[in-house]
Amino acid sequence: MDDNKALVQLQFEGHQIWRVLDEETGEWWYAVVDVIEALPDSVKPRDYW
Repeated sequence: MDDNKALVQLQFEGHQIWRVLDEETGEWWYAVVDVIEALPDSVKPRDYW
């Protein structure tokens, strides 16, 4: 990861989701395991990725 890219933590319905901004494209990249964990029926999010 570049030095000018930093992980940003956000809250979504009580869950912590990490993301990073790609400054070249302006796109946010999210941690898949964190997003899956925020889904209502996910018990073991690491099993899905």
